[in-house]
Amino acid sequence: MVLGTNKTWIFKKPPSGLPIEGVNTAVEDRPLQLVPPPGGLVVKLLAAGLDPHQRDRMRGVGHVSYVPGYEVDQPITNFAIGKVLRSDTESFEHGDLIAGMLPIAQYSVITKSALEAKMGAAPLLWKVKDEYMLPMKHFVGALGLAGQTAWNGFYGLVKPYVKKGQTIWVNGASGSVGEIVIQLAKMEGLEVIASVSSEDKLNYVMNQLGADAAFNYRKESSISDALRRIAPDGLDFVFENVGGAHFQAAVENMKCFGRIIVCGMASQYNKAIDEQYGVKNLPEIFRRRITIQGFIFSDENVYPDNIGRFWEKMPRWISEGKIMARYTEFDGIEQADQAFQSMFCGGSFGKTVINVSVP
Repeated sequence: MVLGTNKTWIFKKPPSGLPIEGVNTAVEDRPLQLVPPPGGLVVKLLAAGLDPHQRDRMRGVGHVSYVPGYEVDQPITNFAIGKVLRSDTESFEHGDLIAGMLPIAQYSVITKSALEAKMGAAPLLWKVKDEYMLPMKHFVGALGLAGQTAWNGFYGLVKPYVKKGQTIWVNGASGSVGEIVIQLAKMEGLEVIASVSSEDKLNYVMNQLGADAAFNYRKESSISDALRRIAPDGLDFVFENVGGAHFQAAVENMKCFGRIIVCGMASQYNKAIDEQYGVKNLPEIFRRRITIQGFIFSDENVYPDNIGRFWEKMPRWISEGKIMARYTEFDGIEQADQAFQSMFCGGSFGKTVINVSVP
């Protein structure tokens, strides 16, 4: 069977700034043979998450080291959840839920090699067990890339070094990773400072997520001065999501032997290399003996030791309301470009999700 109206989000060419709809990306109808290849699947997309790192992938093939760059005239992929329509493997049955790296298209054909592939130590795709009957958006948010990134980064690179009375600064704190890190850090006894970009987000991180202190960086003349005001003795940990001036402020405010965990640098993704922020205080790294550790969720040093407990705890905590997660939802692949723009222009709150179909 050939499907003639398979709406698909397509990468057209690398952007120089924010991607432009119809120039850098486009939603197109692409024909698709709805027959599973040997050992593969046909999948109907339910929901797809969007993430800032996708802008990095839009630099194109060969220009990104930690994930594959997008190929011109091919579907844009990201963490998503779908339902198996047809299967040629004993590993999946009709009706099973599958999550992981999927094309952002109404339907997709998944090969045997994709089902066996890995990203670092993590599988590219996995079968979802929805024991608590959670909304699908959680599997691309708090239980998807964002939640696993927050969990593995925190428990792999922060928690082993935590001592009583220490302080962590989480920037990009109302985003899909930051909001989870705040809650995990509070559970583990850290004093949490959060920074955000609006008053609504400030209220969220303080009054719903439980940050001990927070500030709207857009209302501060200096991020570094704001940190000194709130944490005059300095920072033990930073969970870095924003980069640029935020990263420079982190270095300026670290205690000796502090740790900066670099999850991302979203403020820099839409800038050309020669336009990116130049950090000017690098000598402080050796003066303060700061450890700076970059990571992605699937790294060998964080994934194997932490993912089992993630799946044991997080679905239950979400169902019980112990962990909160916010979502900005868009309906239909037709809104993919609008959804992506909102993520970088202050329009998204928490995780950005495209709802495609019902289970």
